[in-house]
Amino acid sequence: THTHTESDSKFHRKWWIEWNDSGRPTSETLYLKDWHLAQYFRDHSSIPTPFYKVPLIFSQDWQNLRWDRILGRYNDFLEYYRQACTETGTTTNEQSDSTPIVCSICGSDLRLQRLLLFHEEGDDLMARWPPVPDTVTSVDDDYRFVYVGPSGSKTPLHADVFRSYSWSTNVCGTKFWKFYPPKCESKLFESNGSVNEVESCPHISCEQKDGEAIFVPSNWFHNVENATDCISINHNWINSANIIHITHFLLEELSKVEAALDDLRSFDDFSENCQRVMRANTGMNIPDFLALIRESALDNLRAISLSKLKEFSSPLAVCLVCGWSAPNSTTHTTHTIHSNLIDDPEGSVARSSEYSTILNLVLICCSLMLLSRESQTQKFLSASVVARMRETTLREAQAIGFLKPVENILEGLYFTDRINSTC
Repeated sequence: THTHTESDSKFHRKWWIEWNDSGRPTSETLYLKDWHLAQYFRDHSSIPTPFYKVPLIFSQDWQNLRWDRILGRYNDFLEYYRQACTETGTTTNEQSDSTPIVCSICGSDLRLQRLLLFHEEGDDLMARWPPVPDTVTSVDDDYRFVYVGPSGSKTPLHADVFRSYSWSTNVCGTKFWKFYPPKCESKLFESNGSVNEVESCPHISCEQKDGEAIFVPSNWFHNVENATDCISINHNWINSANIIHITHFLLEELSKVEAALDDLRSFDDFSENCQRVMRANTGMNIPDFLALIRESALDNLRAISLSKLKEFSSPLAVCLVCGWSAPNSTTHTTHTIHSNLIDDPEGSVARSSEYSTILNLVLICCSLMLLSRESQTQKFLSASVVARMRETTLREAQAIGFLKPVENILEGLYFTDRINSTC
């Protein structure tokens, strides 16, 4: 019933027509899953933009942002703008309005300045990060899917990939969901991996109708059945709120792989081979995860640098290099950070964003601390990276009066017995 077969959307469309014409026999039901339609649109459309908008509450998605960057969907700020700024007077785009793009005094690019607000600690931190061998890591797909299934098609009991979050929105049709909390995992499966009768376990059941979205927390096992013909959009995603769950999961998977390959431990490339097998089995290995953390840490450090610039326009009305003010800068509305989101005269939204950014860095630090304790991961993560990340986080927390709570977390006062189990 749940045999997996590689196919494409054309095959599934042809099958659906023939299956429907033959009376929809239940013994021949096919369920199209993990269709990378967003990836297809980006690769084949003349305007490679998403064909749907991710709800704001699901939008902090480090996992798929990294995939976009690897495929060149986003500019690499660190390299592109640093290189561009070495060329005096260079502009990155055609002038689109009357505001000067280049400072008439020192020749600096005002648009580049708006983006080139690098965090010096972040630059230093990234320089310390050891390079990842190309043979160990690769990312060849995203985690944005479309599912198309007839009435009665199912997804069996599972927890999501990497123990990530997921969300699912029905474009049309109705699904029935059943969720089991993480504490039930040992009851749900036999030692050989087969599924137990699980009706006795505490669970949550719900019906999802068209236009509704379901959020699936990390480590919650669930099964899903299409009550009607159904089309849905699904994302798996990682951010600071579940990064500790992913860290624990990957460390457990690495231990399993190393145990399975124990006979090869004496070989020089044992660690690299474990990472290759881990990625083949799991979809992500330790270097992949560290690359994701690295980029996410730098993004948050850049966000802090941006927040320190109280006002900006595009391009900057005032040159940050020499202080020259553009003559017609008043023709452009200069706005504060976050004013495009909400009228915030007291600055509470900006303040909340600062706290959120610091907490992102704190949880990244916790993840790195956990990884650095394991001998298997130390080849890919140096102690100096962990130490510098911690120092930088504490410094930025102090700048916004948030030092003591952050110290409590990073010193283990809060996580003394819990950091190895939950976050």
